[in-house]
Amino acid sequence: MVDHDVRVLARKTVRVKAFRLGEALGWALARARAKGFARVTVACEPTGPRWLQVQRLCARQPCSPAPVKPSRRQRGKNPRSRPECRHQRKNLRQAD
Repeated sequence: MVDHDVRVLARKTVRVKAFRLGEALGWALARARAKGFARVTVACEPTGPRWLQVQRLCARQPCSPAPVKPSRRQRGKNPRSRPECRHQRKNLRQAD
């Protein structure tokens, strides 16, 4: 959890399904209030039903969801996502 100046206020790792994030949002809201903030903004990649679950949970608490673009690095990890890279690597190996 970071503030508007990107200073770390608290850290916590949770491994739960999206519909069970309510407890983690409550924890974040309590930490934010202890530091003088009234609301929490939740960043989430807007993909599929998980995004809808996060929106519903945020509507129940004083939180607002903020969509973020998926990381290019994450998309690049799947070799099928960019087949041209695979061919480029193959050509580089043949040139050696």
